[in-house]
Amino acid sequence: MPDAVVGTAATALTAAPAVIVAGRVVGATTVDQITVGLSTATDTIPGIAALHNAARAGDENAGLILREARRGSPRYLFGTRSGVTIDIDDTTGVFDGDVEPSLGLRVTFENEADRAFTLAALDRFATAYNQRAIHVTKDVDAADVGTKYDDGSYATPSYKVGVNRKLSAKEIEDLRKRSGLYGMTYSEKTGTLETYYVGDTKDTAAIAEFERNVGKLQDNITARRNAREAHGVIRLIWVYGEGGIPFERIRGDVPVAQAEESNETARLIAERISGFGVTPAPQADVITSAKRSLQQRLARAYDEM
Repeated sequence: MPDAVVGTAATALTAAPAVIVAGRVVGATTVDQITVGLSTATDTIPGIAALHNAARAGDENAGLILREARRGSPRYLFGTRSGVTIDIDDTTGVFDGDVEPSLGLRVTFENEADRAFTLAALDRFATAYNQRAIHVTKDVDAADVGTKYDDGSYATPSYKVGVNRKLSAKEIEDLRKRSGLYGMTYSEKTGTLETYYVGDTKDTAAIAEFERNVGKLQDNITARRNAREAHGVIRLIWVYGEGGIPFERIRGDVPVAQAEESNETARLIAERISGFGVTPAPQADVITSAKRSLQQRLARAYDEM
């Protein structure tokens, strides 16, 4: 099993897990704030796949459209829940040599019902985009690496290494390869590369190797005169999906938003394909049975995205 994985750096074929970071306390109110890494590429949706291939070939406009199109999906999923708020950050994920544009979400909620809704929405997203697993982690005040708990979580090391300038996709992959890490996430907004250990918690040699590889990452960044201090913490991690807790445990109903996110996503992709501006037609007051059937099929197809 890889020494570290990242939740934003995989297509439908490599399918890296999404990453969730959870948990803080503010005053007397318990507030969960989770960070979710979502890949902005999948080979199972032709429009998204075409944009991803163009972005890989160096088309920056395609990469921007790809991110904007994927921004619509979490807003669509979370739009009906008043107790849940999201903040979206553009990131880059690298997973075993595959570098992809991605999104980092910070999702905040205050109760267990909202948490259950959030996990169900993320399960729905991960299933639609063929991500094999969702990783949920939570900061803890004190825990020994490898400690296991009855709820299926265990304590694992996690690191953020700071950089002082923007990194290209090629530089990110080069740093990953030189360090020996399996995957990591780069955020231009925070100026950090983040990685954490996932594997057998009894394998002290593997954990020690992961720690050494983080050191190599720091050294490689320092050698390029771009380094800031590395910051390590211990987190609890829950693995949902492959190799962990079955997805069925977090699956649930996710009412979809009534906002026009679907129209905006469709418009962006339509303009890219057609090469000219597209203005969605207004909804007719009365539609035929055939048109209603078509719209229902399109709605189901979008929900499955």
